[in-house]
Amino acid sequence: RLSPDYPLPYHNLAIAYFTEGNYERAVTLDLQALERKPDYKEALYQIARSYGKLNQWENSRVYLERLFALAPASIYLPAYLDLIEAHLQMGQNHKAAAVAEVLVKLTDGLPQVDYYRGMAFYRLENFARAKFYFTRQAEAESQSTSSFLMLGQIHYLERDYKEAEAAFRQALENNPWSLAANYNLAIILEKTGRFQEANIHFEKAMALEPFSLAPRIHLVKLYGYLGESSQRLDLVRRMFGLRPDSEEFAFLKSHEKQDLNKTLSSYEKRFVAGNPSPGSLTIRAIIATMREDYPEAMRLYAQHLENLTDGKEIERIEKEMLRLNGLLQDREPLVTPA
Repeated sequence: RLSPDYPLPYHNLAIAYFTEGNYERAVTLDLQALERKPDYKEALYQIARSYGKLNQWENSRVYLERLFALAPASIYLPAYLDLIEAHLQMGQNHKAAAVAEVLVKLTDGLPQVDYYRGMAFYRLENFARAKFYFTRQAEAESQSTSSFLMLGQIHYLERDYKEAEAAFRQALENNPWSLAANYNLAIILEKTGRFQEANIHFEKAMALEPFSLAPRIHLVKLYGYLGESSQRLDLVRRMFGLRPDSEEFAFLKSHEKQDLNKTLSSYEKRFVAGNPSPGSLTIRAIIATMREDYPEAMRLYAQHLENLTDGKEIERIEKEMLRLNGLLQDREPLVTPA
């Protein structure tokens, strides 16, 4: 209001709306910033990212290429990955591959350049070249947590769980409070039957991302394997948003020692069956997930999304749906660097 021709506040406000998940408003504000400064590189990049979130890939490509025409390649390395994604989403695989080769030709020694080369070939599913660059980045930079995470991700996709575990442990050694390292290592440990250690790392992941559904659902199952019925019950209570003095929790408490799936089935019929409220839909989706009825869980989450406006909650539900879709394909998605 005080300085209407100044572009920076428009761009900063766009970032705020982007962070909240309001990508349409973010686009509008960055367009206003560009009206005031057409060569505003940060606004060009941010508007491309916003269009990507809106699945408007051609618009994203246009603004990324405007950015590359103005900015040195070394400054906006992540933008190459966005351009690759835009081409892939539009079915232009050959153009995506050409962008990856541009990254290869950049000067060696730029900070993190091998990491971004690795990410480019990972997006192209060329795992051999991706591993080459991630390994080179990890060898050159001892604290390269992200490169170790990506090496672990590729080994996991190749079902080489031993090598995946080694990579995730190295990432964890570099950064003990990495959400991705703790969660991914816990997945490997759970798959290989080391439930007690998996429990430790899922609990760390839950502490780092308290509102994420994935680690909490894993923990409910692990508490059952480990005979921790009271911890399991308390976690279910918190996932369902129940008060300790509620009738619903009293019902769960009275069945604490019984089979969890049977208890949750009875709970659903008694308290939330047919209830279209957002809270009930979430509870029903969680119960469906617990009994491994992933299509039903996804259907309920999709119904929940129809009435959601909160960008962060939408992102949380979509992330869980992505995980469930991976489970339907016998491969749970791991957490990868942004």
